[in-house]
Amino acid sequence: MKILYVANVRFPTPRAHGLQIAKMCEAFARAGADVTLMVPRLEERYGDPFSYYGMERVFSIRRVSVLNWLTLGFFGYLIRMISFAYGVLMSGASRRSHLIFSRDIVSAYFFSFLHPAVVFEAHDLPRRHLWFWRHALGRMKAVVSTNRWKADKLVKEFRVARQRIVVAPNGFDPKEFEHLLSKEGARRTLNLPENLHIILYTGHLYDWKGAHVLLEAARKKSVTGALFVFVGGTNEDVAHLRKEAEGLNTVHIVGHRPHQEIPCWLVAADVLVLPNSAQSEESVHETSPIKLFEYMAAGRPIVASDLPSIREIVSENEVKFVSPDNPQALARGIMNFINNSVRGESLARAAKEKSVEYSWENRARKILEAI
Repeated sequence: MKILYVANVRFPTPRAHGLQIAKMCEAFARAGADVTLMVPRLEERYGDPFSYYGMERVFSIRRVSVLNWLTLGFFGYLIRMISFAYGVLMSGASRRSHLIFSRDIVSAYFFSFLHPAVVFEAHDLPRRHLWFWRHALGRMKAVVSTNRWKADKLVKEFRVARQRIVVAPNGFDPKEFEHLLSKEGARRTLNLPENLHIILYTGHLYDWKGAHVLLEAARKKSVTGALFVFVGGTNEDVAHLRKEAEGLNTVHIVGHRPHQEIPCWLVAADVLVLPNSAQSEESVHETSPIKLFEYMAAGRPIVASDLPSIREIVSENEVKFVSPDNPQALARGIMNFINNSVRGESLARAAKEKSVEYSWENRARKILEAI
C-alpha cells in the first residue's frame, strides 16, 4: 500500500506534533506500507529529520514550495494552506497513492475531492465553525481518534458514523528503550548527582501541562533530598520557568534536548511526573500524552494527575494518582515513592509491562487493519 502523509507543518520541529508525525510515518513503513511524507519547504532549523528524531530511513520526505506570508495573519495562513495543497497536487504524489493520511483538516478536506481514500487523524476538536468540520469529516474514509472521549464527541457533535472511527491512542518507540543505561550510568552521562532523588518532568511547559504545579511542589519543605529536573520547552518558556525558579537550588531546568536523548533522562530518575492541569479541556479529555507511554516504557515510578485522559491508559495498578493543580498533593505523591521504593518499583514494573501494547507500530497496524 502506498500512503501519502500530508502535513502542512515545519518539519522537523521540537513540538510534539512533529514527533508524532515522524513516528507514525516510520511505523506505517515498518508495518509494510510505502510511505511518503509531504511537508512545506520552510527554513530548516533542526537539521536532518531522521537524525533529529532518531528514525530509520524507511520512508521518504518530499518538500513543496509554499507562499509563506504568515505576517498577513489569517489571510497569510490561508494563502500558505492553498499553495501547499496545490504543490502537493502538482507533484502527482496523491494520484500515485492508495491512501492519503493527514492530521490537517484543510488538507484532508481538499484531497477528499480528488481521492477516494482520505483518512483524518483528530487531535484538537474545534469549538467554532462546527458546520465546516461536520461537512469535512463526513467526506473522510475514516477518522482516527486518540481516545474514546473524542470518539464519542465525533459521533454526538460531529455526526461521524461510529463504524468510520478508529480509536488509537498515541504511543512510543520500543527500540529507543532497548539498550538503556543503568540509573547510575545515565546520571554519570548526564552529569546528574547520584546522591539525590531525581524527580523528572519532560515535555513542553505550556500551562495545561502543569510544569508550574511541579515547580510549586519543589518549594514544599515536605520534599527532602530531591532534585527536580525539567527537560524540554521552548526558549521563551524555559526562560520564564527559570525566572520563576530563581533562588530554588533544588531545581534544575535543562531546556530542550534532542528526542533520542530523552530515554536516558527518564532512566536517570527516581520518580517521573505527569502533572497535567484540570483547567483545560484539552488536558482533561482530549490529550493522549506521548510522555506517558515513554514514562511507562522507562520502568520508573510515575506520579500523575488524576484525569480521565490519563486514566484511559493507566490505573492505580501502574501509577500513583494525585489531585491535579495541587502542589501539596503532588509533593505527597512524590514522597510516597521516595519513602516506599518497593511500592514504586512494583507499579513501575506493571506500567512497563503494559507499555508493550502501545508501540507506534502496533498503532499503525491497528489503523491499517481498520481501514
